[in-house]
Amino acid sequence: MRCDCKDESSMEKLMRGIDTLFINVPSEQNRVKLATCAIDAAKRFGVKHVIIISTMQADMTNEIFGKMFNEIESHLKKSGLPFTILRCANFYENQLHSVKNIKEKNMITCPVKADNKFVGIAVDDIGEAIAVVMSNASKHAGKTYCLTAKPYSHNDLCNAFSTALGKKINFQQMSFSDAKKDYMSHGWEEWQADGVLEVLKDMETQSESITKTSADFRDLTGHEAMPVDQWVKQVAVTRCN
Repeated sequence: MRCDCKDESSMEKLMRGIDTLFINVPSEQNRVKLATCAIDAAKRFGVKHVIIISTMQADMTNEIFGKMFNEIESHLKKSGLPFTILRCANFYENQLHSVKNIKEKNMITCPVKADNKFVGIAVDDIGEAIAVVMSNASKHAGKTYCLTAKPYSHNDLCNAFSTALGKKINFQQMSFSDAKKDYMSHGWEEWQADGVLEVLKDMETQSESITKTSADFRDLTGHEAMPVDQWVKQVAVTRCN
């Protein structure tokens, strides 16, 4: 069942009688308002457990995304509702921003050094973790899990695409200012571009928030999260040829 946090009547109709609610925080500038509204509605309408997606940067309140998700997490914890928070590493799927360059220039560009490693995770694996928690929510009440796969670098990413596509994919480091221009030219809002650049700067400085691995995914599911080369094999042929 789905409901729209912008629509109070929609939330009431679908939340009443619900035991466990999963909130997928939207990629919108007012995401804090939308998520906290959904949490408040869950409490009003008798939801018994709330699961919410967050970010590994949630403790970094000096950053755009970190501040947003820290506020959401804090609101959920103060609500009195049983909860589970899933802090996710950067989605592999964010790398699909490079598809055009891979197709046209055999190249991936980024401001981060080619050999700097950072954690990521596939959206499919996040979905599996959500399903595990939802199947027995009370077991995971009050828990915050960090979902990460094995760290990888842009060199690793280029090598994975090279193998999957049968052609050499090169890496080119670009400036942060050029990266922002690129994101804006693709229709990103400025707050999104600035938020992503903060995360990329964490990758460049090798911040623990972006490099630290966790066993939480394995503990939840019984197996390791998908490594980036396996994810590339799944998307390369269909998206990059």
